[in-house]
Amino acid sequence: MQRLILMSAALLLLSPPASTQNPPTSLTYSLDVDSVVTWPLPRLLKAIPKLKGLEPDESQAELPRILQKVGVNVEAFFENFPNTASVEKISMERLAVASGMGALGWPSAGIRESHTQKFRYLALPRPANEGVGLDEYRTDSKGQVVEPGGLGVGHFVTKGFVSVPLGFHPEYQAGSTFRYLGRQVINKRQSHVVAFAQRPGIARIGQRISFGTTSLLVLVQGIAWIDASDYQILRMRTDLLPSKENVGPKRDTTEIEFRTVRFKESTQMLWLPYEVAVSVDWRGNVYQNRHRYSDFRLFTVSTQQKLQAPKEASPDQHLPN
Repeated sequence: MQRLILMSAALLLLSPPASTQNPPTSLTYSLDVDSVVTWPLPRLLKAIPKLKGLEPDESQAELPRILQKVGVNVEAFFENFPNTASVEKISMERLAVASGMGALGWPSAGIRESHTQKFRYLALPRPANEGVGLDEYRTDSKGQVVEPGGLGVGHFVTKGFVSVPLGFHPEYQAGSTFRYLGRQVINKRQSHVVAFAQRPGIARIGQRISFGTTSLLVLVQGIAWIDASDYQILRMRTDLLPSKENVGPKRDTTEIEFRTVRFKESTQMLWLPYEVAVSVDWRGNVYQNRHRYSDFRLFTVSTQQKLQAPKEASPDQHLPN
């Protein structure tokens, strides 16, 4: 079975430079595409369980200030991002549930098949001449770039979570439509809740989905929970924006929890993903990858070091303690 690769972060320019060869195919969308930005509140609450406890506010008066302040934080995050490494534990599961159930909500189901792997996860800032963004990799205990091995009937690879807030960067905010939903307490912190959907024909970044020899650029919609005191992003959820083509996964939901990370090697503090769940409805099967990150560190990369082409890790691949 073909391997499905999901770049969950909005990292790829939809208008690549002329030097880029074999760019992914962009899907097409209706200009008035139905999204979480236009849904009535009852539909949102039913489809997205983590909105439970939302205190709705239909006024959009606070939205410009929220976007400006979170934009400042996201811009500083990418401008000052150091080379980071963490230990990543991935639980890959194939669920015992029928394909195509529900809208954006995912039904609870038993696990049909699963396995767990560990990697060293690297996030490196891109050179300034390549634009805003990060490159994210997995390596094994020998430093070889690898990707997770799969389940018996196929699997999917998910990565790019550190970069998901890129859509709130001031350079890219014009590519999305935003809607203020109200306030909600999560993890004992008061947060502003903002819905967003990328704008077909306007968005300059997108998510990449690859399977076999096919690579697609898709647009996303979602919800962000933003700390009401310091305007850091506490939680994000993204879903595929409905396209005109019937290609790729039926659904792809990514849910990310962020937390403050302090490094032993520096006084610098970053908000980074520590828990991620990705659910995918793909060719009659529902898969879920759960990622947990720990042991965050800073590191330096020698200019002579080269990242080799990734290889697939065996299902029992583990990093030493």
